[in-house]
Amino acid sequence: MGSRSGAEPREPPVLGRGYVAFGSFNRLAKVRDPVLRVWAAILRSLPGARLVVKDRGLADSEQCARVHAILREEGISAERVELLGAMGRTEHYAAYHQIDVALDPFPHTGGITTLDALWMGVPVVSWSGTTIPSRYTAAILSAAGLTEFIASDPDNYIKLALAKAADVEGLCRLRAGLRSRIANSAFGDAPRYTKAVETAYRQMWRRWCNRALQGRVSNPT
Repeated sequence: MGSRSGAEPREPPVLGRGYVAFGSFNRLAKVRDPVLRVWAAILRSLPGARLVVKDRGLADSEQCARVHAILREEGISAERVELLGAMGRTEHYAAYHQIDVALDPFPHTGGITTLDALWMGVPVVSWSGTTIPSRYTAAILSAAGLTEFIASDPDNYIKLALAKAADVEGLCRLRAGLRSRIANSAFGDAPRYTKAVETAYRQMWRRWCNRALQGRVSNPT
C-alpha cells in the first residue's frame, strides 16, 4: 500500500460500462464454495453485474474450473465472470480500476488485500464473524470510519453489497476521497500506528507484571 503502487484511483467503472463489477483479489484458499454461492446470490439479484476474481492460483485450470462450476450451479454463466492470474505490483493495483465494489471472503477475511482495495478507492463489503480471522476486514473498516460496509450475517452481506452497488453517487464520493482517508487513519500513519502498538504492548506487560506480583503476594513462600 502506498504511492509505490504506481496507480491512482479512478472513477467507478460502472459510470463508463453501465453495469456494476464486484471483485475479490483475495487468496483463492479463502474463496471456498460457500463464499462463491453467496456471491452468486448477489449476481442473481443484479442480472447485469459481473464478478472479477484474481489470484495467482487461477493459473491452475482446475481451480478455474472449480470456480466456474460452482457459479454455474448457481445460475451464473462464465461470461459474467473474469478470472485473473498473477500480475506484477503495478498491474495488480491497476486491476482495481475494473471493479466497483470488493467482496470480502469469509470466514477468513482479507488483510492486506482489504487495505489494497481501499487504497485504490474500492470499498469492501465484509461479513464480521466471531473469530479473529473473520474480523480482520471489519477492524480495518471500523478504523477507517466505514462501519456501514460491515454485515452481520450472510443475508445482510448480500443486501449490503446490492445496496452499495446501487449507490453510484456514493461510490463516486468514496473513490475520490478514500485514499486520503486511509492515509490519515490510525493504521495509515506509520509513526502513529507504531506508537499505538508500543503503548498496547506496554499495557499488556504491566498487566502481566501486576498479576504476577499479586500471585506472589497471595502465595508467599
